Amino acid sequence: LLFNVAHAYSVLDAEVGYSQGINFLAAVLLLHMRQEHAFWVLVQLMRRYRLRGLFLSSSPTLAVALFKVDWLMARTLPALHQHLREQGVDASMFTSEWLLTLFAYAFPLNFTFRVWDAFFVK
Repeated sequence: LLFNVAHAYSVLDAEVGYSQGINFLAAVLLLHMRQEHAFWVLVQLMRRYRLRGLFLSSSPTLAVALFKVDWLMARTLPALHQHLREQGVDASMFTSEWLLTLFAYAFPLNFTFRVWDAFFVK
C-alpha cells in the first residue's frame, strides 16, 4: 500500500518524484484511510498546504522554513540555541526531518497525530 501511494505520487508529480519523506506522510495517512484516499490527501498536502516546495531542490521553501525555526529557537530558547551553537549543532541538522515528514519521523505516533490535527485545523 505504501509503495503504491508513494509511486503514484511520484508519477503524478515527476518534478518532485520520489522522496523518503513522502513515505512517512503516506504511512501516517494509510493508518487512517484507504489507499486511494491517502493518495488524494497526500496530493492536497503537497499542493494546497504547500508542502511540495519542501521537496523541490530548486525551491527555497525548506531553507526558509529552517531559517524560521532557527530564528524562533534563538528568540524563544536563547540558552538552548547558544548551547547548540557552541557544540557546533545547527538546528537544520534535526529539524529538516521534522518538517519533511510533518513530525512523523522521530516522534511517537500520538504526538504526530496531534501535530497533524493542529495542521489540518489551520
